[in-house]
Amino acid sequence: MRTAAVPVTHSQASLYFAEAMCPEEGAYNMAFAIDVEGPVSDAGLVAAAHRAYRAIPALRLRLGIDDVSGEIVSWFHDRLPDVEVVDLDGAGPDAVADAVDAATRRAIDIDEGGLARFAVLRTGRTAATLAVVFHHLVADGLCHVPFAERLARCVVGDLPEDDGRDYVGLVRRIRERETRAAAELRGVSFARLPEDLLARTRLPCRTDGAVSRGGRTVVIVDTGATRGLREQARRLETSLFKVLIGAVHHALPADDGGASVVCTAASQRPAGGEADSLIGCFINEVPLPAARYGSDTVADIVLRESAGWHADLRRRDFPFAELARRADPAGTSAARLDSVMVGYRKLPRTMRWTDAGVTCRAVLEQPFPTPKTEISLRFLDRGDTLECEVQWGRGLVETAGAAFTDELGRSLAGAGAGAGAGVGVGAGVGVGAAAGAGAGAAAVAEVVR
Repeated sequence: MRTAAVPVTHSQASLYFAEAMCPEEGAYNMAFAIDVEGPVSDAGLVAAAHRAYRAIPALRLRLGIDDVSGEIVSWFHDRLPDVEVVDLDGAGPDAVADAVDAATRRAIDIDEGGLARFAVLRTGRTAATLAVVFHHLVADGLCHVPFAERLARCVVGDLPEDDGRDYVGLVRRIRERETRAAAELRGVSFARLPEDLLARTRLPCRTDGAVSRGGRTVVIVDTGATRGLREQARRLETSLFKVLIGAVHHALPADDGGASVVCTAASQRPAGGEADSLIGCFINEVPLPAARYGSDTVADIVLRESAGWHADLRRRDFPFAELARRADPAGTSAARLDSVMVGYRKLPRTMRWTDAGVTCRAVLEQPFPTPKTEISLRFLDRGDTLECEVQWGRGLVETAGAAFTDELGRSLAGAGAGAGAGVGVGAGVGVGAAAGAGAGAAAVAEVVR
């Protein structure tokens, strides 16, 4: 059964088209793996997947193009999904991770197709994993905790069915705000986004045009450097997030008097209230540009730009597609406005629930299968330490991505040391860089390749 179609938010429409244009298969896919220990049969886990499907409207979501209006619309498709059951008993310790990774890399048909798929991976008589692979359109990172909690509750208990009225209501409210934001700024010079911005930016690419599949590293910022970065944010009277954005700008190549641009994903949910726990993708891309000068430190960039970034983040409902067109009105630039994407999340590494002799454990941070943009960064705030997943692809060669990662390590080191934390070259864990980048360059970080 298919419900009536309603227009999606402008941000959801942008994500729909971004998926269609992305050359990397599965780039916008995510996954949860709920490890289950206890007397739950395969049939019981299939039933749990079906309970989750009924209880979480976003899992039933489908999108397509309206034949009459040409708009992107969405609806709920209520037919229960097939759930694959795979016997991995005795297959080895990496079998589940490999199976989830392979499933995540498989394309999801976002044009009227299902946006989520389930699998039961049996690893022992009383051990199994319930895996769900879903498109980014189903959920953003801000709702991963309630999403995992509801999946676990469906294993150990039950959840009431949800007809999706609250979800549709939030979509309509966000779309109304986006429409007002676009109308209010129509014809007004968008001071934070000059029309020649992309012409003045460049990415760390080789000039011969050679490309590869890119790569992925994880930068682990140690306790002392993390403390120094927090102190720097306090001294600059800003947030840690803005200091991290400044460090990313500082790591990007720029001509003296040029510019760099970093995009972030900002929530469009109303602050507080029931919308906080709704499962869905309600984020918009917000560009945070910076003027660049050769003598800049991270602190210089943050001091000069943070007030503008603050204002830009308050414009988070302005449709990103309109900003992208303004940044490149002729459509001739080789760079995209969101070539460098940065996310920032505070999440526990894992979560655990126990009920009626059954224990569920969820790992909340599955690696993204492929980069969505030329450079994709995800900062994970652990409290005492920071981690940053760095991925690169498309137009970047592997050596350029590795070199950028080491430059980011240097920028983080300088920002932390500048706050008086006593972090200098070699103060953290230095790791040799790949293919041409300087060994030990990430002075505050362990770079895991």
